[in-house]
Amino acid sequence: MTGAELNRYLTLEGVLRVGLPSRPPAEFTPPPLTVDFTVGKIIEAENLEPHASFGFTVENLSRGVLVAGGSLNERLNTAIKIIEGAAKLGWSHLVATNENVNVIKSLVPPARVYDGFPLNPLDPEDASPPDYGSTLALLLQSALGLSDVQAEILQDALNMCYDEGALSLIDLKEKVREASMSDLRSPAERREAERLHRTLGLLLSLKGVEKLTPAQPLKLAWLTGEPVAARLPSPILAAVAQASLMAKALTSSLRGFSVVVELDSFKDTEPLAWVFDKLKEKGVGVLALTSNLSSHLNTVKKLENRVVHKLSDGAETFLAGSLIGLREEAASVQSDRRQRLYQREALRYLGWGEAVVQRSDAPSPMLVVFSNALKAPSVEAEPLPTVEGRTPLQVDFGSVAEDALRVLQLVYEFPQITLSQIVGGLPEVGEMARELALRLKDRGYLASYRDRRGRHVFTVTRKGEEALRGEGRWV
Repeated sequence: MTGAELNRYLTLEGVLRVGLPSRPPAEFTPPPLTVDFTVGKIIEAENLEPHASFGFTVENLSRGVLVAGGSLNERLNTAIKIIEGAAKLGWSHLVATNENVNVIKSLVPPARVYDGFPLNPLDPEDASPPDYGSTLALLLQSALGLSDVQAEILQDALNMCYDEGALSLIDLKEKVREASMSDLRSPAERREAERLHRTLGLLLSLKGVEKLTPAQPLKLAWLTGEPVAARLPSPILAAVAQASLMAKALTSSLRGFSVVVELDSFKDTEPLAWVFDKLKEKGVGVLALTSNLSSHLNTVKKLENRVVHKLSDGAETFLAGSLIGLREEAASVQSDRRQRLYQREALRYLGWGEAVVQRSDAPSPMLVVFSNALKAPSVEAEPLPTVEGRTPLQVDFGSVAEDALRVLQLVYEFPQITLSQIVGGLPEVGEMARELALRLKDRGYLASYRDRRGRHVFTVTRKGEEALRGEGRWV
């Protein structure tokens, strides 16, 4: 070898590389992929350089996506890249978090970023109140770490709120207080009700809790067209908001969107495994984020697309390897000696934005680097929306708000009136009066019960009286 040839291997760059931290020669074989939107690049195994584009399909989103490991900024960056790409295909994500994700507005201009939660967590909207109440109680049990008995008491309290049209956290706390003093409950149940009452009291004492219950809440159906991000002051408030988003998604007929869930903000994520399965059946996606896998192992298994950033803990690395099918060795076709693949070991050496990804429709995992979305300029969050010039009845009933008002006024003037009497008393509305009365009951404006003669009769709730005052009717 001549001096000139030797000099090719003794460049300054080559000498400097000797002092750089090494990484195992992990081998990944990326399969051919269909991509509806891109989020980064596949890293080639031989030279560790990004080459082909990597992304997801809409079908992947409906099967659930997990983003685990790495730093908080890495997880947020990956989530935002997915939100940005999905929005181009009309698939929106609903985000409630205490982190700053205002950059979403820069990347997706039609997106809405609110300083607070734009929905009422307790409102069943167009769902059956008992169904929504039982679903919300289960999810709040997960968010707040409630016992099974406390969850049952919470569900009973929610149903009492719906019967009276009282849809605030303060009303809910009051109903739980009544349960704690009820002679119909055992001493053990009353003690559980007292603990639940204290939990709700602590929730209501949190700074910024008013941002969880807007004065003029919107409806879920109004928010699923574009990405929506709501900034809340604390992880607990964010978890309550996320719980209500999942409850609304489970009890509505809407589909074609995803709910972002921060698993580390929930006290007990075991109930979420069932919820994730049910959302998948409905065609609603979940984009779940967590710093670790061991705390949520049964739940994350329900998410069929897995993105795993750098992990330092050996146990976490082993769990991730099992979850996404990583292999350390492979049999050689040329000899009995096994070939080292270093796939699991590679998780300990990933750089910022790098991840090992297993897509639900791919036969094997691949090494990917996600583009940096956090470089985009952030924007100011907008205040919670108001429905200017529209009454609650106009918001809830739209073009038939006037007829709904007639039904409400009739029941106020003649309390304990039956459905057939409502229809007979409003000939100009006709049979539609029957449907409107039932919808008014479901929305909390009316209450129904059996009188002494066994008839189903209707009365106006406090919410109904407030609606009548708002319409300028004497109450």
